[in-house]
Amino acid sequence: MDETVENRGYISYKFHKLIMAIVLPPLLSSLLLAPFVALILGAGETDAIVVAFVFMILISTVIGWGVMIVIGLPVHILLCKMDKRTTKLYTLLGAVAGGITGFVFGLVMRGGELSEGLIVAVAFAVIGLFVGAVAAALFHTIRGPHRPLTASPNHPT
Repeated sequence: MDETVENRGYISYKFHKLIMAIVLPPLLSSLLLAPFVALILGAGETDAIVVAFVFMILISTVIGWGVMIVIGLPVHILLCKMDKRTTKLYTLLGAVAGGITGFVFGLVMRGGELSEGLIVAVAFAVIGLFVGAVAAALFHTIRGPHRPLTASPNHPT
């Protein structure tokens, strides 16, 4: 087989794997946490539970993709260059990013009302901690953590 054709297949494989690592984790972590948040926010009313479930999935997935692209990918590149690619580190950094994002989102949602807004911001920060940690761990798992930085067609990254 021609070496350039083999390299193109390898590059295509890496690209598809990276796309899956970006697309799936925010969606899956949102789906994992949405039922619990919906039950809490819905307070027993079926319609409210459904609305909270859909809201949670949409908001956390869209925000999650943004955070993953703007913050997560640069941090991933930095960690790869430093050769610090452990699941614990990815999970911790994902939790921090998710917590900060959730806190800011909670403040924005309440429109600056300080007393009630702070409570909502802390609640969203806790949700963000879990969503961020799960999403970062999933990214790390899908992307393939245990591979050398110098990749070859025989040893894909």
